Amino acid sequence: MLSQKEFVENCYNWYREADLQPGNPEDGNWEEAHYPIPKCKDGTETILLLREHHAIQGVIQSVEYQWRCIWGDEEKYLSGEYLELFKKWRSEGPRLEWEAKTEEEKILKAEKCRAKALAQHARMTEEEKILRSEKSRANALAWYTQLTEEEKTLRAERARAKALAWHARKREREAQELLARWKQGVVRW
Repeated sequence: MLSQKEFVENCYNWYREADLQPGNPEDGNWEEAHYPIPKCKDGTETILLLREHHAIQGVIQSVEYQWRCIWGDEEKYLSGEYLELFKKWRSEGPRLEWEAKTEEEKILKAEKCRAKALAQHARMTEEEKILRSEKSRANALAWYTQLTEEEKTLRAERARAKALAWHARKREREAQELLARWKQGVVRW
């Protein structure tokens, strides 16, 4: 696979050869691409790329920075290796981003999300709540049907591992509580 630098250079060579002017709406749909450093890594420099080239550049950038630099609408412009990498980063990216956060950042993020959700829910009418619930279910089903069998299996295995770990922690807590009550004389064997 090309590096991000090589890919961008090839794009700009092609634009010159095809007599395309970056940013000219008559030459296509142009998007600002954070390059060479992604926005999520505090990159501020941008270049103009055709939408389909921006999609590929985002996938390459994700691989180079080992961080999700894609958003979701790029899939229609990708094929082959780039499409496979896109799917990988779409599914693995959020987990990697979450794991990179400190405990304080995780707590703060969770509190912000909860407060935002509660405020939004409080402003909704009962009809809006029902419609939102139905839409969420439909979106979840549509999303799930797009997953490959491998992705479904991986998600199921992760969910099972989390459930087993949760039950193990619960059993350990219960055993510790029972032992403490036994030591206090509240429970007899």
